[in-house]
Amino acid sequence: MRTTSEQVNESELSNKQLLAQALQEAMDAHANGELGGPGLDEVQLKRAARRARRADADRLLNTQIPGEEAIA
Repeated sequence: MRTTSEQVNESELSNKQLLAQALQEAMDAHANGELGGPGLDEVQLKRAARRARRADADRLLNTQIPGEEAIA
């Protein structure tokens, strides 16, 4: 469980950063015995990372900057 000082605004994180954060939390919970089951599946992890990178790229490509702010 995170304390208030450790919480990060999730809207400021990329999908890949969110995936890495969730992975670390899941690994910690598994190590503490809070989660049962097999370890991590490398193939699924690679697929999730690839989807996160694609989503980040799509978000960057679809970001629109108003013309007034683009000229600085």
